[in-house]
Amino acid sequence: MAYTTCPLCDSDCPQVAYQVEDWLHGLNGSFHIVRCGRCNALYLNPRPEGAELARHYPSDYEAFGRRALGSEPLWRRALRLYGLDKRCRTVTNLMSGGKLLDVGCATGDFLARMRQHGPWQVAGLEMNEAAATQGSHHYGLEIRIGSVDEVEFARGSFDVVTLWDVIEHLPQPKASLKRIANWLRPGGWVVVRTPDAGSPYARVFGRYWAGLDAPRHLIVFDRPSLTRLLADTGYEVERISTLCGSHALVVLSWQFWLRARGHSLAWSRLLGNPLSQIVTAPVFWLIDRWGGDLVVTSRAGCHS
Repeated sequence: MAYTTCPLCDSDCPQVAYQVEDWLHGLNGSFHIVRCGRCNALYLNPRPEGAELARHYPSDYEAFGRRALGSEPLWRRALRLYGLDKRCRTVTNLMSGGKLLDVGCATGDFLARMRQHGPWQVAGLEMNEAAATQGSHHYGLEIRIGSVDEVEFARGSFDVVTLWDVIEHLPQPKASLKRIANWLRPGGWVVVRTPDAGSPYARVFGRYWAGLDAPRHLIVFDRPSLTRLLADTGYEVERISTLCGSHALVVLSWQFWLRARGHSLAWSRLLGNPLSQIVTAPVFWLIDRWGGDLVVTSRAGCHS
């Protein structure tokens, strides 16, 4: 475990906000989510590194273990396509075509879907070799293996860079966003989605809120902290919205709360089935107007 200063303002005045565990995979360990006394950011401190962190990304980690589209039940495929199409529309509302890089692309589902939404040349960046290999082989995608800090692209290579549920995993988000800005053409777009620590769900579930996801989420953003990070790294925020994707987070959060108290998960599993998801969709849509996830669209090259 390594102690760190605030990843956003580099100050060293942390105050413990939550003591949490790896609720998702049940792996041993206790972690502190701290709040910066200077800028109010939430981050993991101390945090695991190297092999210690890698063990919290097991082979059944959901993003890396997804089956390829078309190889799953029809209802699950329909739900996945609905979510992917919402991501695609976020991008096509900016441009009708161009060159796009998806950072943390996992098995490449989003990239494969983007090719069906216009004349897009797509590429991916993924640290998990097995997930990247699956995406390359199944979809014929160009996926580079490595982190933002390890892989190099030529300056101005892309019109759009997307980070779907990735920014919270980056150990040095300021350095990573500056590096990504070099890969974008002047005025190019970066789209970031992350769980919203200012959402009603975060306040209700507290340390059991799935958006904390310790120790994989190294930073937990709200609107002020994410917009400040983007401004500090040379981006101009154009739009903040939500994709209304909170159903899964709520089900997981409820399961974490129940499991910690030794209760049955039966009712939470009932809420998680497809029919319940469809029936409760209007309720989640309304609540998400006050914050579920954060989708921030920004332009690069505004200042150095």
